[in-house]
Amino acid sequence: MTNDGTDQVIDLPPSDVAQLRADFPGWSVGAAWTSVNSGPDRRRFWAVKEAVALSAWSAEALRHDMERQES
Repeated sequence: MTNDGTDQVIDLPPSDVAQLRADFPGWSVGAAWTSVNSGPDRRRFWAVKEAVALSAWSAEALRHDMERQES
């Protein structure tokens, strides 16, 4: 593959986890995939800060819970 002199830069939006980490720097944030033979795979989001551990099935729900803990 050669470069014809026209470089293209594509800025991808940050992942859900990266955005949560950026918005809540005091928290450890991650996600784990859950898979089963009969159904669709799903991601479970989690966050931990001090003695608080949260988890949710969506990044939006986890964000809501983290915001509630921060207030």
